[in-house]
Amino acid sequence: MPLKLSEPAKDLIKRMLQSDPMDRITIAEIKNHTWFNNDISLYQIIDNNKYVYSSLVEVDQEILHTLTKLNVNFENLDEEGIKKAIRNRERKEFCVIYEFLEYNKNKKDNEIKKEKLKSI
Repeated sequence: MPLKLSEPAKDLIKRMLQSDPMDRITIAEIKNHTWFNNDISLYQIIDNNKYVYSSLVEVDQEILHTLTKLNVNFENLDEEGIKKAIRNRERKEFCVIYEFLEYNKNKKDNEIKKEKLKSI
């Protein structure tokens, strides 16, 4: 388990991943679990999730190119440094811009896919 996870989070994950279905935590128990009922904001949950899975994040070259054309202070980071900062969410100011650009690109891609499906 990642070291950054809280003890309640580790407990919940461990109980959800039991190999025997009869030993697994139920949906009702999950909803009542300490971790699930805390006062963490949605932003923090998303932020923590991205931290845990940061090594799996693929930085989109097209979006990165658009980002580098904007007047953003990258503090002399090269392309690999920018990618690492985005994956690890080290620099919130340009991570937010990257994610906004990524959201818009995904939205456009989904609209194109819907139109293609309609034409079939």
